[in-house]
Amino acid sequence: MSPLVVYCATSASVNALTSLVLGLYVIATNRRSLASRTFFGFAMSVAFWGFCYTLWQLSAQTSQALFWTRALMAGAIFIPTCFIHFVVTFLGLDSRKRRLVRFSYLFSAVLLISDFTPLFISGITQRPPFPFWPVPGPFFHPFLLHFAAVVIYAHYLMYRELRATTGSRRNQIRYVALGTFLGFSGGATNFPLWYNIPIPPIGNALVAVYVAMSAYAIARYRLLDINVALTRAILFAVVYVPLLLLPIIICKALEPVLTAWFGADWWLVPTVSEALFAALGLLAYRYVRQKAEDRILAEQRQYQQLLVAAAEEMLKILDLKKLLRRIVGIMVKYVRLQYAAIYLQEDPGGPFRIQARRGDGTELPETFEADDTLIYYLGASEGPVVTEELKRSVQEGGTRKLTRMSERLIRMKASVVIPAFLKESHMLGFLVLGPKLSGQMFTSDDLRTFNALAHQAAIAIQNARFHRRGVSLGKLEAGAEQLSAVGHEMGNVLHIGVIQVGTLIAGLQDSLEAFPKEKLVERLRRIEKALLRGHDVIQDLKAYQAASDQLGIHSFLLAQFLEEAVKKLKERFEDYPNIQVALNLPERLPAVEGLATLALLPLNLLAIPFWGLSAYPAGGTITVSVQADAQRGQVELSITDDTTDSLQKYVEDPGGAGAETFFPTRSRHGAFYYFVAKKIVSDHRGRLDVLDGASAEKGTTILVRLPVKYAPPKPEETEEESLGNTP
Repeated sequence: MSPLVVYCATSASVNALTSLVLGLYVIATNRRSLASRTFFGFAMSVAFWGFCYTLWQLSAQTSQALFWTRALMAGAIFIPTCFIHFVVTFLGLDSRKRRLVRFSYLFSAVLLISDFTPLFISGITQRPPFPFWPVPGPFFHPFLLHFAAVVIYAHYLMYRELRATTGSRRNQIRYVALGTFLGFSGGATNFPLWYNIPIPPIGNALVAVYVAMSAYAIARYRLLDINVALTRAILFAVVYVPLLLLPIIICKALEPVLTAWFGADWWLVPTVSEALFAALGLLAYRYVRQKAEDRILAEQRQYQQLLVAAAEEMLKILDLKKLLRRIVGIMVKYVRLQYAAIYLQEDPGGPFRIQARRGDGTELPETFEADDTLIYYLGASEGPVVTEELKRSVQEGGTRKLTRMSERLIRMKASVVIPAFLKESHMLGFLVLGPKLSGQMFTSDDLRTFNALAHQAAIAIQNARFHRRGVSLGKLEAGAEQLSAVGHEMGNVLHIGVIQVGTLIAGLQDSLEAFPKEKLVERLRRIEKALLRGHDVIQDLKAYQAASDQLGIHSFLLAQFLEEAVKKLKERFEDYPNIQVALNLPERLPAVEGLATLALLPLNLLAIPFWGLSAYPAGGTITVSVQADAQRGQVELSITDDTTDSLQKYVEDPGGAGAETFFPTRSRHGAFYYFVAKKIVSDHRGRLDVLDGASAEKGTTILVRLPVKYAPPKPEETEEESLGNTP
């Protein structure tokens, strides 16, 4: 068995398997789509042709070769017919083109009847190095003419549609056209030997590329830019195909030597070599392809990283209008969009109103009613709505509502609409994104990044709404306060995990080479750290709830609890060795009496500056001082850190009203601990103040004053009457 025969048998089996698998994948992805069903028929024709082709090459007798040759031609007869049917459906062409499809099916049926007669294949001959090659009968010539005419006309239809189409649809058609050109060019190398023209079928391997690219274009509407498709096709032809041909050429040249060494089994050498070079070629192709795509997609990956970084900063913006302007601004700036707009629902069941926009003068609706088809569609899909995909669904028989929604988005020049879910069951609003200024399409990586950004935006918007409405600890019931604080804390923890997982998935999307082991481990450690932080919050919440359920008055050694709190927090923040704690405790401190929750006060007070300092790589020092005032029966705790950012501005309203904000912490964490500390102090008729540190520009001091002996407050007493107004 010659190396060329081995190559043909191997490539044919690969073509058959890829056609079968990808055809099944496409029909399973969207079986309702007529384009998917016609592609499935086309892929099955190629798969049948490939399987029979393999068995033909492996035939040992003339009768076997004749049977499998006629069998493979049964598949080949319907390849052009199924292809033109798919192209007409894919392009959405009118009924006149469909009459051509019906004629092609009828003509193929006539050819199929003649296939197992000498009218189509008259016999078998030798075409070295092939021991069995078919001899064409009189019906083979009209078959070949029909094959060439239909394939060329189908490509002409795609070319004509390309000239009249823009956007991602244009890229989609280009993808299919490029794949079919490569595939038919490679498959056409089978025909010269039928007419004794010495051109072997060396292009068979390109059929698998053709099927794969076409399947990808149908199964996923969000395609890579055509530059990437061209790059992949060219690199495959330059890198992979030569490596497949190399062992054939070498073994052919060394055939006498191999025959002398291995005798009749010499064909095992090219077979094994072909398998090894196929694996080597795949690795080489993936490596070179990744390097090339890194250059082509450099801009896209850069703005995706910028969006991830911007998402992590959103929680720091408590002004709602500023936050909304920031969201649409970063989308327009980083992704380079024509425009971006954001709609929010103020009240449950109410309309979604436009709140901010940035970009060109496209007219956008002021509101979308809650029962609007777009709102329903976003809620049902829980994912982005891509206008091009929606148009495709309408072309394939969408409902009137989908048609009206598609027309509305087209009038808005909207490319993508992304819902922002605060929870799975509640959509807070949605982002409307116009097309890219570059004219490039949105990729799957883009949409994953936008989804993560929308989720983070929902959390940030909800926090800003709390701030805008003046929510304070004194105005909420204790249960609602606790739930809000924990929700804020856990939302921050989970958001970091979502962002890191999204980045990790995007990096691993194409190949592991794009994500080195070190970077992968780093990302996983960040996710682990975020989850551990969430676990700590839950454990501290359980401890607070358990202590709240205990009755009676208890006595506590304050120094002991402070030392235990410092030890516990150092264990939690062991990855921040630059955070130091200085305890200035007098030798004799009176025992403090109070509720069971008082034992948790040191941990929650110290957690606030620990979280604040964790935001600074340089760390800092937390100084804890305790003083006892025997005359007034009070104990005073002073917790000061030396960071360069003052906490005071987070506590008081920038407008000057002095209203306390809901989450006065520097970092994205610490809100829960501030709430618990404030609640414990308030329950014990004490006072907690947040002051500037050594100067107005350096550090923060949390000052707590507590009575040494707790007594239930009298109804008419206020906090000021108990401890006075002096800071």
